[in-house]
Amino acid sequence: MRCNGMRLDALSYTTMLQWHLNAKDMIGVMTLHADMIKMGVVPNELICNLLRTGYQESGHLKSALRCSDTCSE
Repeated sequence: MRCNGMRLDALSYTTMLQWHLNAKDMIGVMTLHADMIKMGVVPNELICNLLRTGYQESGHLKSALRCSDTCSE
């Protein structure tokens, strides 16, 4: 979407994160998370919960803790 000049918002990222999490595609989740940071999109509570849960369930506990720290600031 960014290729077409569209700037993604939190709702767009939420939808895409849910899709990747449902597909158990953690590479896609991590890529989207990195893209959000790069684009300056501030994660809302839902995004924080999705990321935390996804990282936790896939065994990436340090990333889950980092999400918790970042979202609680």
